[in-house]
Amino acid sequence: MAGFRRIMALAKGVQPWIAASIAMRLALMGTYVGQALLMASILAQLLGGSRLRDEVPLIVGVGALVLGRVVLLWADALVAQATAGATKAHLRAKIFTKLAELGPHYVGGERTATLQAALIDGVEALENYFATYLPSSIAAVLTPAVVVAILATRDGWLALVVAVFVVAALIIPPLWDGSLMGATRQRRKAMLEMGAEFLDSLQGMITLKAFDASKSRRQALTDRAESLATGMIRELRFVLIRNGLYSFVVVGGMAAVAAVAAVRTVQGEMSTTTLFIALFLAREALRPVTNLDVAFHASYAAGAAAEQIERLFAEIPPAPDTGQLVVAQLRPVVEFQDVTFAYTKTQPPVMNHLSFRVDAGETVAIVGPSGAGKTTVVALLLRFVDPQEGQVMIDGSDVRDLPIESVRSLIALVAQDTYLFGGTVRENLVLARPDAGDEEIERAARMAGAHDFILDLPNGYATAIGERGVRLSGGQRQRLALARAILKDAPILILDEATANVDAVTEATIQAALNEFAKGRTTIVIAHRLSTVRGADRILVLESGRIVESGQDEELRNRHGAYARLVAAQAAR
Repeated sequence: MAGFRRIMALAKGVQPWIAASIAMRLALMGTYVGQALLMASILAQLLGGSRLRDEVPLIVGVGALVLGRVVLLWADALVAQATAGATKAHLRAKIFTKLAELGPHYVGGERTATLQAALIDGVEALENYFATYLPSSIAAVLTPAVVVAILATRDGWLALVVAVFVVAALIIPPLWDGSLMGATRQRRKAMLEMGAEFLDSLQGMITLKAFDASKSRRQALTDRAESLATGMIRELRFVLIRNGLYSFVVVGGMAAVAAVAAVRTVQGEMSTTTLFIALFLAREALRPVTNLDVAFHASYAAGAAAEQIERLFAEIPPAPDTGQLVVAQLRPVVEFQDVTFAYTKTQPPVMNHLSFRVDAGETVAIVGPSGAGKTTVVALLLRFVDPQEGQVMIDGSDVRDLPIESVRSLIALVAQDTYLFGGTVRENLVLARPDAGDEEIERAARMAGAHDFILDLPNGYATAIGERGVRLSGGQRQRLALARAILKDAPILILDEATANVDAVTEATIQAALNEFAKGRTTIVIAHRLSTVRGADRILVLESGRIVESGQDEELRNRHGAYARLVAAQAAR
């Protein structure tokens, strides 16, 4: 029951389609029951001496029901597809919205194949449940109830026999549900692990080849595949047992009804009409149960998928917007005030009462060893995460009191790990400003030193660059990222290791463009390469989430402290 409630909680938004699917399925069952009653009456009257032409009205009625069933089957298929489509659209929109709320911290901590399973496989499992299994299960309960009620008016014993076998069909096979559900969970887990491992292998093929690790990875994939095969066989074993029980109960029920009806008719306790009604209606009572058996696997896949999606929805995103302040009037002044933050409750804080201020138009560089908390500064400012203590502020306003979208509209980010989508150059650039014109796009590309190489591409700005910009070099990808940030034209610029993955010549080109673009903007530079921060107005040195030094390049070198040690370490490389 808990599983059913969990699944149905995800149905909000598609209930009208589900109701329509159930109505169609019940209408179909109604045509079968009506046809059975008419056929029973025709056969009984023909055996009683009636002429065929006298049965024409009933025969026409059977034909009308058959024709109506054809129309209903067509409509049922359309409604089922519409239900499935509505489920996909509704759930994927909710899941994507949730992932967007959780932000990069959550998404980055999950394997791509696992998230893909929630967005694709899990949604498809729920789609089958709502479009197929749920209507079938409703029909499997209501249709036999109607049949038993009709038979009860003709012969109580026959009604009892049909009721017993229907109840047996609904109760006995599900006794294996617990074992089957456990096997389905294990198989699904093995499938997700296999998919994640395979996707990792494809994405890391260069690394595997470079380190001659293909054989070991192939063995790991083989082990995953064997685990998946074992899980599938175990699940299939329970499926076959369950299907066998269904077949036994359905065939046994038909045989029992036929035997009881024949004996009672021969003994004169029941009319021929009732005999035929019993034979025909017994089949119709068990038909929806058979249909349920065909669709039952959807319930297990849906249950496992609902658990996964429920866990996703249970994740707590950053606090919602609590204010309606107008950010357009805010000055680009960034301030961290006594900020403490840890990514999980079990990990030590990444930031310990961190405080600093970046005034409008000032360029501040943040340096320090790996793990010092530099990139976390970016995550907090963009509200990918929120601090446990303290405040992150823009012009004296806590960013939690500002609309998230508005906060991010004030900030342009050039990150170390540039992400480009699999569209064209132009589509990747206008991500920053969808309404940007061609002249603005070209100007941004020129400032970033990207215009010339873009023109050399086969279709210029209309060239498809492949997934993650695979058809471009690292320097070209980085310059497109810079052009995208320039096109956004935001008052706050964040450079998070913006030149870490390029050669010295490309770095010099990009750095010159960055220096030009940063003029008059509030700029925060996160860097490992200390050569890129020498011109900063102020340099903050972070260690274990605390500022241990602050000053300009020459001043900090002369102190012979933490900054000087970083400079010396880089010079020794």
